[in-house]
Amino acid sequence: MYKPALSASSPYLTAVNSSATVMLKVMLACLPGVLVSSWFFGYGLMINIIVAAAMALCIEASVLKLCGKPVGFHLRDNSALLSAILLAIALPPGSSWWLIALGIGFSLVIAKHLYGGLGQNLFNPAMCGYAFLLISFPLEMTSWHLPDSYLSNPLSWHAFTQALGLCFPFLSTWSSSLNVLAIDRLALDGLAMATPLVEHKLAGNSMINQFIHSDAQWSTLFSRNADTGWELVNIAFLIGGLILLYQRIISWRIPVSILLTVFLLACIFYSDGTAAVVGSPYLHI
Repeated sequence: MYKPALSASSPYLTAVNSSATVMLKVMLACLPGVLVSSWFFGYGLMINIIVAAAMALCIEASVLKLCGKPVGFHLRDNSALLSAILLAIALPPGSSWWLIALGIGFSLVIAKHLYGGLGQNLFNPAMCGYAFLLISFPLEMTSWHLPDSYLSNPLSWHAFTQALGLCFPFLSTWSSSLNVLAIDRLALDGLAMATPLVEHKLAGNSMINQFIHSDAQWSTLFSRNADTGWELVNIAFLIGGLILLYQRIISWRIPVSILLTVFLLACIFYSDGTAAVVGSPYLHI
């Protein structure tokens, strides 16, 4: 029986980029934010991404196999890989492997393939996975675990083994018994805290404003103990977004409307004297 060759879906005449190319460009746009975040906060985010990507490819391949679809053809569209990266970035650095697995599984199986696969899902799979995890595991989703040496050197080997132990707690016991790798298992109860946004909101004025309006050297702004990491991480992700806008991968309407809405609401509630509760407009932006 004749079987037609697999090809990309329509439209054929007006498409400049294939689905795989678009997904790849979005992943590359995330790179500045990932690098800056890792510089300030260590290996946790990179471990999140590697674990999420590996799990996403396995889950995607399994679902495609069960559905009788060509595995290699659909994996090459990079959609599962992009969903994994977006979810991994949204998760707290150093998240446990099971939390990542549940989020990726919900994203791909429920939010994507249950609706028919790429192009037929109603909602963004990665954000559906994030919402599922936030509702199901609020403590794990609002606890940020940083290595002990993150202020002095978050990219040291010791910090890497600590981040690895956070993601895979069982490795600490296994490595100790075999004496193959010194992986520390941190006391999570002592490291759990509110999300950095809440910490920043309750801490008062942003440190970046103090540096901008002072005579301090700009080199201090980029030091790991300058308390300005989150502003610079946001700027790095903004650069990636601007690149996508320039290449017309995304439209300006959705991000601009969201930012304007957040800014206007923050201005309204900030003006009534509850700044300590709701935070300044700058904080939210």
